Amino acid sequence: LARGHAAAPRRSAARCGWGDDVQFAARSVVAVGRVGPYTLLRVEAPEEAKQYTAPGQYVQMRMPGSDEAAFLAIASAPDGGESTVLEFLIKPVEGKPAGALCAVAEGDEVEMSPPAGKGFALAQKLGGEPADVPMLLLLSTGSGLAPLRALCLASQEHGGLRGSGYPDVRLVHGARSAAEIPFVEDLQRLHAAGLEVTSALSTEGASVDFPYDFGTFEGYVQEAIAEAGDDLELDENCAAVVIGQKEMFGETAEVLGKLGVPKERLVSNF
Repeated sequence: LARGHAAAPRRSAARCGWGDDVQFAARSVVAVGRVGPYTLLRVEAPEEAKQYTAPGQYVQMRMPGSDEAAFLAIASAPDGGESTVLEFLIKPVEGKPAGALCAVAEGDEVEMSPPAGKGFALAQKLGGEPADVPMLLLLSTGSGLAPLRALCLASQEHGGLRGSGYPDVRLVHGARSAAEIPFVEDLQRLHAAGLEVTSALSTEGASVDFPYDFGTFEGYVQEAIAEAGDDLELDENCAAVVIGQKEMFGETAEVLGKLGVPKERLVSNF
């Protein structure tokens, strides 16, 4: 990834997304990368980095002069503003704001809102102590890996899993092939550090000659959980963070419910 330089911010407001007046500030793109269909953006955003307090929070981002913004989960870990750069994983959608954002280059400006949402807030949503959760599943597809990356890399102090004390955490991420798995270096490090990582690959034969150290499953995330079934020994005290499209979330909730995990123990960021 190449680095550029930050520009002085300009501010504007718009009624965007969910009906609230949103303040936007001009920010500079300092690096652009590509992984399969995804664009990785690093944006110099010192004020927003300080306001980013919990994994799972998101911003609205748009091109200068546009009235339409994309809702993007933050992929980097909150650190109290120590870093001034925020990272985003964007899937291009033709004719939508995300499509335009995927075409930016280093040094371009984008307009960004402050971080919003409460994030995953596992301690509040699950209650009790991490040690009381026998297994925590992290389940995502596509660009949904972005907020889970933030959750895994952030410290407990900043709402993350690092040092949090959950006894058994497992991540299953869905992609079409190995070439479309984002944040591979992070996944490799997390897997080596003890996080059980599995890639659910939806393309037939995609697990053959898989180039990474973590595990694979041919099929979808919800199918991987269903096949593991009773071997997971899930119960009502277990929990799952689920990030994906509506159909994936519904099917995953159904599978987990049959295995003993009630819907109220499922966490998302929206």
